[in-house]
Amino acid sequence: MPAPKGPQSLQPGSTRFRTEHKLTVGWVHTVAGSGRVVTMSGVSSFLGHGIYTVAEAARLSGVSARRARAWFGGWTQDTPGVLGATDYAAIHRPDLVSFLDLVDVVVVGELRNAGISMSTVRRAHQALARVLDSPHPFGRQELFADVKGRLFISAAHEAADVRLTELVSGQGAFPQVLLQYLRKIKYDSKSRLAHRIGLAPNVAIDANLKYGKPIVLSANMPTRLLAGAYIAQNRDEEAVADWYNVTPAEVMDAFRFEQEFDGIAA
Repeated sequence: MPAPKGPQSLQPGSTRFRTEHKLTVGWVHTVAGSGRVVTMSGVSSFLGHGIYTVAEAARLSGVSARRARAWFGGWTQDTPGVLGATDYAAIHRPDLVSFLDLVDVVVVGELRNAGISMSTVRRAHQALARVLDSPHPFGRQELFADVKGRLFISAAHEAADVRLTELVSGQGAFPQVLLQYLRKIKYDSKSRLAHRIGLAPNVAIDANLKYGKPIVLSANMPTRLLAGAYIAQNRDEEAVADWYNVTPAEVMDAFRFEQEFDGIAA
């Protein structure tokens, strides 16, 4: 049975740990002292959690699929990934990732691009998971509110990690590198978990809409659908707009996104 995601100090029976892994209709629940028991009831079980292939997650996050896959499964069988198993590994689909898994990939990518070592990223993720009692600490609103890096500093002290403490102390450089990305996120007011990321003008991914696929917000329509129809109709945005009951501007928002988007971190 797959082990629960996150550090061992997260108690499988804790309220937050259980809630953040719950799936609608079919749902994941934890068994004290062991892993997760999963009951799935069809595709509706993915509602509200987003579902992406690793390749889709890589494109959206702006990292290579090889790196994203390794951050979950490890570079080799003997080397664990920095993020551990994906949320859908428990239903034997390690090739799929959730919206919160995607957020984790983006944050890891941002930190790596800032020159922070993978070992430090791993320690930060584990320490924050303990401090926030969450398997997805990078997706919690507390991280965005922590502009002075107090959570990172607290996590580093809690982990008794001298190198991590040195990195996040002083000017709080570590959390600062994330702010440009974190400003793109909207959080659920109750769970305080990320649920929407702005990608481009009038385009976002939202865990609660269209299985988390990129959509034109004003039309609530998948960008790929509108952009594909635009190409199929010989780039006639008026015809596509009429067919799908959207505006020509919304068709062009979708097309520009599909043509130009190169990652959330861009």
